Amino acid sequence: AALLDDVLYVAGGNADGIPSDALYALRLNHPDQGWEHLSTLPDGARVQPVLAAAKGRLYLMGGFCNKKGETPVVRRTAWSYDVAQKQWTEIAAPEHFVGGGCAMMLDDDHILCAGGVHADTFERAIRGEFPNPDYLLHPKEWYRFNRTLQCFNVKSGVWNCMAEEERLARAGAGLVQTDGGFILVQGEEKPGIRSPQMSYFSCQGVL
Repeated sequence: AALLDDVLYVAGGNADGIPSDALYALRLNHPDQGWEHLSTLPDGARVQPVLAAAKGRLYLMGGFCNKKGETPVVRRTAWSYDVAQKQWTEIAAPEHFVGGGCAMMLDDDHILCAGGVHADTFERAIRGEFPNPDYLLHPKEWYRFNRTLQCFNVKSGVWNCMAEEERLARAGAGLVQTDGGFILVQGEEKPGIRSPQMSYFSCQGVL
């Protein structure tokens, strides 16, 4: 989900247990109007994508699709949606997969993305290549969760890796901006094991 002005946007996820390819909007100053379907996602359904918003645009990255009857895939592409023009444009994908990670706008020109699963490992898992319950019994290093903090410049269209450390290797975490930095809130260290840890990171030197 992402907030732009007074509108809340939600992309993908599961709808009645089925991976969704829908983009919805809810006007928070008129919630009685309900959710509006704006568009379908450009390359299919996405569960656990990352969404950010700034200057009239949404930025969609990561996610996966395990729809019944289709070969499960992770979504490695990234897209920008022009809210006024109602048009999708493909943008550069981050070097490190961010599906299952989290994002926030650092300012109007920069998106920070942290954590997420490892694309190849997770794709093999959703395709059933690892037997259960053994898949859940590996040490956390085996899953290779994303240990990076990546920054996307919406003007230049360029990604940069700003940091790499173990505290960032989380899936399903949250990002909260604070004065001079941000807090990474909890998240999974490996499938099924959540961390209570909250880590502060300074934004000094990020841009």
